[in-house]
Amino acid sequence: SINIDNINNHITIYPNPTTNRIIILGEDSELNEFKIFNTVGQDVTDYSILLEKSKNRLLIDLSSLDSGLYYIKTKTIAKKVYKL
Repeated sequence: SINIDNINNHITIYPNPTTNRIIILGEDSELNEFKIFNTVGQDVTDYSILLEKSKNRLLIDLSSLDSGLYYIKTKTIAKKVYKL
């Protein structure tokens, strides 16, 4: 059997594509942890800067990352972000 506790759990990331900063909206429990991976699976979270964290919102600066595709992974969700 499969048990999915929060089937309605989702996050919104914008702007996507982005040039420098992204905003992630979602449930507080979902946003408690996040990681950023490049296309070869390397964790590049340390190259980003968490500028602001509130209950349902994160503001992250990606300006030190190269242009390309990245995966933003929160507690249970992963989404693609394109950096120009």
